[in-house]
Amino acid sequence: MDQPLISIIVPIYKVEAYLHRCVDSILQQSYRNLEIILVDDGSPDKCPEICDSYLPKDSRIQVVHKKNGGLSDARNAGLDVAKGDYIAFIDSDDYIHPEMISTLFALLQSNGSDISVCNFTPFTEKVSPSNKEPVVCTLSGEAAAERLYQSQFATQTVVAWDKLYKRSLFENLRFEVGKFNEDEFFTYQVLFLAKKVTFTTQELYYYFIRSSGISQAITNPKSLDGLDAKQKAIQFYNSIGAVKILRKAVLSFLNFTAKRYLFVHRQKGNHQTLLAEIKKRNGEVYNAHSSVLNLSEKCRAKAFLLFPLSFWIFFKYDKAKRKLFKN
Repeated sequence: MDQPLISIIVPIYKVEAYLHRCVDSILQQSYRNLEIILVDDGSPDKCPEICDSYLPKDSRIQVVHKKNGGLSDARNAGLDVAKGDYIAFIDSDDYIHPEMISTLFALLQSNGSDISVCNFTPFTEKVSPSNKEPVVCTLSGEAAAERLYQSQFATQTVVAWDKLYKRSLFENLRFEVGKFNEDEFFTYQVLFLAKKVTFTTQELYYYFIRSSGISQAITNPKSLDGLDAKQKAIQFYNSIGAVKILRKAVLSFLNFTAKRYLFVHRQKGNHQTLLAEIKKRNGEVYNAHSSVLNLSEKCRAKAFLLFPLSFWIFFKYDKAKRKLFKN
């Protein structure tokens, strides 16, 4: 089988303890025709030197040194110089299975897909991969985008780094710079643009979980970027008349904001501004898109009271809501 050039873009910032592990796993790929683009995003540690140390070791590596601009900006810088027919992104504190690229490329080829997606294994110290027989399925781009709003598939679907993409998808698409939840601004578009997407449950990407305060992250005002991403997705589906997926996206947003409101409300400290903004977003989305929910007048009246006025009741009402909305 011919091996077209595949560009792997690695954005790098303050990961000197993990960078060798990441880059070495890429060099060990069974798929050999790679362009490995290490993007030093103005890292203040030894990462720039580590990147440069790889240049004489393997001709497939190139290094881009740039001023710090964040993860999305670093990925875009890699896209600007990439020459491959296919694109993959690897975060620099993670690493990958030796067969990841080969497997994802084979899935693209055999199914005529624009994107292939593997599963991932989260770890803190040691990887414990699954021995289950992998399941493969191929969906339309719209059906793949719907997985963003199905809890059993959302985590695998929403991230940018467990996928192999045809380069043509990036002709008019880049990552939005300066956002806290950068992948969410990207995946709803790229999946919908794809004609076909192939998924495998095989765990080929190893996702490193660093010890960090998730509560602080969620109560950080920047976490509202996640709501911005979901609202942009809703606007996107609305603009192209994708009513089925728009309905799922609206319901997902309302459910997400209710849970986020409750979580933030329980944290110590004064988060009243954040709480008010979450509540406001929920009401705006519900009022703007209530017509796509196709509720009876009785159900519509109940939902109108539940969504903007009482997040706690809404959360308790979740099971009944699913029946009312006939998911």
